[in-house]
Formats: sequence, C-alpha cells, structure tokens
Amino acid sequence: MRLSPKLAGVLTVCAAALPACFLGTLIFKYGVDVPFQEQWPVALYFEKYFQGTLALSDLFQQQNEFRQFFPNLLFLALGLLTRWNTRYEMLVIFLLACLISFNIYQLGALTLGDESRFQRVLALLLTNILIFSPLQYDTWLYGIQVVYLVPVACLTTCLLAAYSGLGDRTKFLICMCLSTVSTFSSANGILCWVVLLPVLVQPLTRVALFEKRRMLAAWVAAFLLNCALYLYDYHKPTGHPSLLVSIQHPLRAALYFFSYLGTPFGWGKLKFGILAGFILANCFALACAYWWTRRNDRVLARRMTGWLALGTFALLTGVMITLSRVGFGILQSSDLRYIAFSLYLTAALVHLAPIVLGDLEKKGRLGKSGVRAARLAPVALVLLLFLHLRFDPLGVHLMKRVWQDRERAKACLLFINVVPGACTSETDVMWQDADFLKRHAGALDAQGFLRPGLVKSGWLEEIETRGATDSEMRGVFESLAAGDGDAYVATGWARRAGATDAPADVVLLAYQQAGGASTVFKLSEPCPEHRPPTLTAEEVDCPDLHWRAIFSAGEIPSGAVELTAWAFDAETGRAVRLGGSHTPGKSGLEGAGVK
Repeated sequence: MRLSPKLAGVLTVCAAALPACFLGTLIFKYGVDVPFQEQWPVALYFEKYFQGTLALSDLFQQQNEFRQFFPNLLFLALGLLTRWNTRYEMLVIFLLACLISFNIYQLGALTLGDESRFQRVLALLLTNILIFSPLQYDTWLYGIQVVYLVPVACLTTCLLAAYSGLGDRTKFLICMCLSTVSTFSSANGILCWVVLLPVLVQPLTRVALFEKRRMLAAWVAAFLLNCALYLYDYHKPTGHPSLLVSIQHPLRAALYFFSYLGTPFGWGKLKFGILAGFILANCFALACAYWWTRRNDRVLARRMTGWLALGTFALLTGVMITLSRVGFGILQSSDLRYIAFSLYLTAALVHLAPIVLGDLEKKGRLGKSGVRAARLAPVALVLLLFLHLRFDPLGVHLMKRVWQDRERAKACLLFINVVPGACTSETDVMWQDADFLKRHAGALDAQGFLRPGLVKSGWLEEIETRGATDSEMRGVFESLAAGDGDAYVATGWARRAGATDAPADVVLLAYQQAGGASTVFKLSEPCPEHRPPTLTAEEVDCPDLHWRAIFSAGEIPSGAVELTAWAFDAETGRAVRLGGSHTPGKSGLEGAGVK
C-alpha cells in the first residue's frame, strides 16, 4: 500500500504524538511528589550536600547491581533546582522516552526509505504504543526509573550518530562517551559497548579497519576500563539468588527468558507470554541469519545492522536479567518494569520486516504466494497493536492505584512526628522503617524539600479548611463499634475533592474534650470490604472510598470525649471534617451515639 507524502506525514505525526500525549496526561494526573522506595537513599545526598560532606564516591557507590553515577548526578542537580520535586524526575523519564521515540523515527527514515512508507508508519505507531504504554506504570511514576531509560536513550542516539555523515573519529568519540554514561547508569548499560561496535565498523572495508586500528584499540581500552571501574569493590546484592541457578535449571532459565521477551503481549498469562517470547526470538534469529547470507550486499547489511543492534541489546539484557533473577521464580519475569527493555526486540523486528521482505520481493525470491504473504505484514503489525493495546485500560487502572497508594503514604509521612505509628503500615510502600523516615524526612523538611511540610502539631484547627463546601470533600463517620478486648473500630467513607471515584488520601480520627481543641490520634486504613448503608448506588460501586480505623481505649483520654473524622488532602496539607461524630460511653461502647 502506497501513501502520498502529505498523508504519510500526517499519519506519522499522529503515530508519534497520540501515544505520547496520552501517557503525558496520565503522568501529570497520577504523579505524586513524594520520595518512594529506592529514592529515599537520595535524601542522604542532599543531607551530605548541605553539610558539605558529599563526595563523588557517594554518587558512585553500588545500589543493587547498579553503578548509577550519572543518574545520581541528575537527581542531585534536579533536586537542588526544584527542592526535590519528584514530579520533575517523572518529566525527565517522559522526555527520555520522547528522545528514544525520535531516535527510532529518524533511524527508520534512514533505513526503511520511502518505498515502505505505510509499513514504516505502522512500525512507528507500534513502537510508540510500546514505548509509551501505561502498562509500564512503575516506570512512569517512579523517578528512580531514570536509570532504565538512560541506556536506551544513549544507545539509540549512538545509532543515529553511527548512521550520520560525521567523520569516523567523531562517531567513535560520541559513542564512547555515551556508552560510558550508559554503563554508569544501569547494570545493562555496559551492553552498549558490545552492540555498537559492529554498527561502527560494518561500513568500513578491511583496509579502512586497519587504518582505524587506533580507534578500535581505544574502544577496547575504554570498554575494559569501564568494566574495571564498574567491578571495583563490587559485591553481590544481599538477598539476591545465586547466578548458578540458571545453570542448574536451564529449562527454568529458558522459560524465564522467553517470558521476559513476551511480557508486552502476554502479561498475566504466563504460557502465552512464553510462546510470544519464543516466536519473537526465533523471528529475530531468522533476521540475523538473513543478514549473514546477504552480508556482502553492503547497502542491505547497513540498513539492517542498526536494528539488529537494538534487538540484540534487548536480548542480552534479557540474558542478564535471567542470570540474576531466575532464582526468584519464573513469574518474576513478568515484572512490568522489564518491558522498558524487552519492547525493543519487537521495535527492531517491525522495522526489520519491511527491509527483509522488500529485499526478497525485489530479488524475486518470494514467488507469487510469497508476495501475497509478504503483503500481509501490515496485518501482523495490526495484530501486535491489538495484543498490546488490550492492556492499556489495565495500565491506566494500575497508575490510578499507584497514585492512591502514594498519596496515602505521603499523608501518613506528614503525620510521622505527630501520630505514633503513622507510617507503620506504610513501610512496605516506602521500603524504609519508621525511624529512618522520621530522621530523614525531618532533614528534608528543614530544607523545604517536602511539600506540604511535616505536620508540627496534632491540633486539627491548624490544618482545618474552614468553610469547606460539601463539593470539596464528602464523607461520613458512620459507626463506632466494639472490637477485640478494649479495641474500638471506627468505619465510614470519604472521597477526595472534585472526584467521584477517588478516596480521601487518609482519614484522621480526632478526640475533643469539653472546650478543648480537636487532636489527631489515629489514621485510617482502606477497608474495601466495608459497605456503609448510607452510600448511594454510585458510591457503593467504588469500594475504595471506605475506611476503617482500629484503636484501643488507651489512645484517647479518659472521660467523656467526642470523636470526629477528618478527610486529609496530602497535596494541600488541609483537612475537612466529615459528617457525624461519636462519643464512647464510660464502659466500653455503651451509650455511644452519633451527633
């Protein structure tokens, strides 16, 4: 199918822009400005910076298997500029994805040519749908994931440089610098040195290679130096399985590897993912074999080499992940973060297919039936689009869930100095113990690096949103019931301002003595199984709105007190009182009532 240049241009813009715009909107909506999991060690960099004790060795130190020196520099610089607004790290991730998409588009323009314009547009659309997939929710909403995007951004930029009209010395220098950045960003970044060299030397004749032997020697020396620096004082991360598991259980390792490759199309169905990965790997093997048989056609080989390098990067990354993670079990291969690497095998294949099929048709090697089959290639691309697009609603849902979880974790963090045990239930989300959070959150707050700042007092009047309307925050403190022993169980529902299906970040329970201020003493937890009787049909369909708080009689003052519930907004640091209040009786809950 042939397209006019004007129509092809419009379709190309749409193919490039629509997936990116859709994802950008989701990141803007669901990004939360709070340090999360492996971002917390970055807080130590800021503390040492303001104390004047930060050294390059701190930024170079090993984190899991990574030496993420250059991302750490980025986190430090960006944090100082923005007072560590982690949303800017998400913006950097998005911009890196846009750079990768642009590089692949340019590489496609250089290698596919105009004769396959329709397939080129389809290939770009599929690539961008994979690159900007909401299914990679943890990549988009987790600032530390910059380390996953930097190696691919470096690799694709190097591929463009290798295909450009720059001099050989300049190409080698650019690729050496970017490969170094890649190496000290992520564990698989060192693969750039391996996959780029064939791209750089492929267009050179044997005579030219001999003349460029100094550049080749410099490349090898730089690669070995990078390896030595990376392995200096390297130690196996605690809790990670042995690398020998894949040797002891080769079948398990193979299934893990194919599942990793097929996750973009078979996530949630392990067998289908393994089958998809097996098919993709074999298609790539056929492409490599075709390159070998046609290697003497320097033009064709040149068109294919860049895409083979990109696909090889995805494959070798899978080998590294398999060796280091197969001990966790085959299901771990479906970790959605790995799509950020595995998708580039498919991206390479959908660009290689038009090149190979076009060459076969040009040489008359397909025959009539083969030509008809080759023309079905766009149908295969559309099928791949469908197989992955069916996960987009799930990806959007997962991004929303992450947003809710991190808003709640942020709300709990803000009360860490006021409510005992505020972050106890959130340590799994934060990946740090409460003492660590209290110590380092205080240091961040002192520098203005937490927005809003930590709550300084349990008096609700200091954070109350006075004159709040019903539309700003809806909810009810429904019931107060007896629990085990001297425990009380408070339940109700609350939704955030301006939303019909999103719960309040957290609900605060407060007590008030006669003539006294309302004092926070407990934070709620989600309770999806609870169904308060006063909810409308629409609200009953959204179980996330329901909350519960369990506390002991010893957590409130003795004597008659009034208990109230307040919906707290972690973004503004303000609280709105919910309808209803309860008064525990002098003995247990006898006489408890709603006011």
